[in-house]
Amino acid sequence: MAGDRLTKIRIQGLRSLDDVTLELDGLTVLIGENGSGKSTILEAFELLRKASQRNFLQEVTSIHGGIGALLRLGSAQLTFCVDADGDGGPLRYELTVARDRAWAVILRETLDVGPLLGQVEPLHAIRRTAQRVEIFDQAQGKLVDGPVSSDETTLSLLSAWPNQRAIQRMSQLLSSIDVQLPAETRPLWVCRERKWASPLRESSMIQPAPRLARLGDNLANCFHALKNEYSSDHWTETMELVRLGLGNDIRNVNTISGGAGGAISLALEVRGSPGPITSTALSDGQLAYLAFVAFSRLDTPRSLVGFDEPELHLHPALLMRVLAGLESMAEKVPVVLATHSDRLLDALQHPERSVVLCTLDQERRTELRRPDAAKLASWLARYRGLGELRAEGYADLVMKEPS
Repeated sequence: MAGDRLTKIRIQGLRSLDDVTLELDGLTVLIGENGSGKSTILEAFELLRKASQRNFLQEVTSIHGGIGALLRLGSAQLTFCVDADGDGGPLRYELTVARDRAWAVILRETLDVGPLLGQVEPLHAIRRTAQRVEIFDQAQGKLVDGPVSSDETTLSLLSAWPNQRAIQRMSQLLSSIDVQLPAETRPLWVCRERKWASPLRESSMIQPAPRLARLGDNLANCFHALKNEYSSDHWTETMELVRLGLGNDIRNVNTISGGAGGAISLALEVRGSPGPITSTALSDGQLAYLAFVAFSRLDTPRSLVGFDEPELHLHPALLMRVLAGLESMAEKVPVVLATHSDRLLDALQHPERSVVLCTLDQERRTELRRPDAAKLASWLARYRGLGELRAEGYADLVMKEPS
C-alpha cells in the first residue's frame, strides 16, 4: 500500500445517500442536523472495509441489518465507487449489491487500472456480473474466468493470489480503513446497576494490540503495547501527549495486575497521590482522551480514518488536543469526522477546505455543500469561527449550492 491513497468515494442508494460523492483530501468535517447522512457516510466506509474481507454478505446481514435496512426507499441496489492513486497508477473499484427477495446479492463488481501512460483505455482487473467472474491474467494478457462465491467479493477472494497487484493494492487500501467512535465509557456504578460490561474500567486478559479496538475496549492492552513494544523515545512522546491533555502531574501510565492470572488494567501514576489512580476511578473524559492517545500513537496502517462525534465526553480543552491530533493525522491519510461541536468548528485551521454541510432536499436525499471561501471570509470578520456562525443560524449563507 506504500504510496497508494484513496482520493474519492461515491455512494448510491444507501439510506438517505441517493447519490453523493466525497473527495478525500486531508481533513473533512461533516456537519448537519441529525438524520442528514453524516453517520451513514461513516457506515459506508465500514461497509467498504468489510468488502475486502471474507464473508462480506454475511456481515451485511448479521451486523448491518441486511440489505433491506441499508437500501434507500425506492432503490433497487446499493453501489460504492472508490478512486485511488499511487505508484502503480490510478485505480477504480465499483461494487453493486442488490436485493434478491430478502437477501443481498453481488450484482456487479469491477476493478480498473489506469489508463496508464500510453494507454487509451483502463486495464480491467476484475469484471463480475451476477453470473460470471473474469479476472486479468497477466501471463495471457487477457481476461479469464475466475472463481465465483455468492457470499464474498472477488476482491477478497483474490487478494492473496500472485500476480494480482491491482487487486492487492485495492484490497489493502480498503482493509486499512479505520472507523472509530468515542470510547464506550459509563460510570462504573451504572454498569453494575444495569449488569453491563465496562471493559475500559475492568481488567482484561493480556492480548496483542496492533490497533485500538472500536469503542476502545482493549485500552489497557494498547498502553501495555505502547510501553513495552515500542522504543523509549516513542513512549516519552506518548507521555508528553498524555500530559498535554491530562496535566503535568501525570508521572506515568501503568498497566497493573487485574487480580487474575494474565489480566491487566490501566492506572495513572500521579504526583502527590498516595497510590495509583486505577481506571475504575478515572472520569469518562480522561478515559476517552487516553483512548485517543492510544489510537493516534499505535503504528496502525491506515488508508482512511472515520471518526463519529469525537467531542463526546471531552472537556473543550481536551477536544482541542484531539482536533490537533486529527489535523496532524490528516497530513498523512484522509480523515473524515462527523461532529455537532461548534467549539470544534471554531478551532479549525481551514474551515473553507475542511467543512462539508449535509442537508436533506425535499425528497430526503442527502446533499453535500462546501463553504464559499469568499463569503466565509467576509462573515468571519465578525464571528469567531464557523461554529459561532452556525450557532447563530447563518451557516447556510456561506455555503455553495449542493454538489
